[in-house]
Amino acid sequence: MVAHHILHRPAHRVRLGALLTLGALLYCVGPWARAAGYHLVKVVPLPQVTGWDYLKIDPQRRELFISNNSGVIVINIDTFREVGTIPAPAEWPGVGLVHGVAVSNRLGLGFISREIPPSVVTFRLSNLAIVRSTATDRGTDAIVYDPATERVFTFNGKYPGVHDVTAIAALTGRRLADIALPGVPEFPVADDIGHLFDNVSSVSELARINTRSLKVTGLWPMGRCVHPSALAIDRLHRRVFAACQNRIMVMISTASGRVIGSVPIGAGTDSVRYDPGTGDVFAASGAGTLTVAREITPERLVLLQQVRTGPNGRSMALDRQTHRVFVMSAEFGAFDHFVAHYNRRNRLNPHGYPVVLRGTARLLVFGP
Repeated sequence: MVAHHILHRPAHRVRLGALLTLGALLYCVGPWARAAGYHLVKVVPLPQVTGWDYLKIDPQRRELFISNNSGVIVINIDTFREVGTIPAPAEWPGVGLVHGVAVSNRLGLGFISREIPPSVVTFRLSNLAIVRSTATDRGTDAIVYDPATERVFTFNGKYPGVHDVTAIAALTGRRLADIALPGVPEFPVADDIGHLFDNVSSVSELARINTRSLKVTGLWPMGRCVHPSALAIDRLHRRVFAACQNRIMVMISTASGRVIGSVPIGAGTDSVRYDPGTGDVFAASGAGTLTVAREITPERLVLLQQVRTGPNGRSMALDRQTHRVFVMSAEFGAFDHFVAHYNRRNRLNPHGYPVVLRGTARLLVFGP
């Protein structure tokens, strides 16, 4: 999740419908743009969503997991019908306390990261039933599953003074270690052969973590990138794509940490996805734009499109089978700066996050 003062800045008072009618391309560059052509193909009203953070698709089960203030909402991405919900504990209601979901189809399990109480909630993919809860360090945010070790990792940085990674055995729920980081972590990715990569946002560095030894084995400066948030990976070519709060996305080698190229993106970007079938890289911004870039070669990243989405459309998921992009959008109430900065002990809304205005939450589906 990007810094709160950027992410939750009140949106311009432009109605969602007006933005969607624009639906169109801001600009295209280069001869590759004709091969992209992303446009809005469907709008799915989701009045039950009151807030969200990360989106996650399970490609085998064809399900989209949307973190929500009341837990997790599961949507079938072919029928767009609600499959079910995974409720938050009744004793811990609140705003912005559920963050991300990771899945292991081999184990038949899913994993939810919760900020309060700091924990990973394990559930069964088959029926969404909760199996257990494992304590993590304070300030839990993003989550990732590593198939090479069958371990789950949470990235903890939303509590002052805490910046580390909690490692958990996915099958048993046993907490293995807390791995210190040099700054506040943001979104991680796994290369599926024993390494994680993470944006250490507060120091603008890319961290490499060995998932077997549970050690940080690399820290690289990210060039012009300032306060990176979202991250995606091209495993074949050993590249990651990091969204930065100075409105650029950089391509970096995971072998050496070398910054290879960059493209402009929208303000407040909080999600990036890579499509190995096309080489396209997507960045969704809170400013209401979807940037489409392409990795022409492992040494060249080019901008294809910037497409209008909707208000606060910062969270996104990608279906690699259909190449469709799913963006959450809604209008929010005012951001409570007082609560966010001076009243962090408020258990119902420790960050002062705004709440979705009734009836404005939408899932926007874009296709080529």
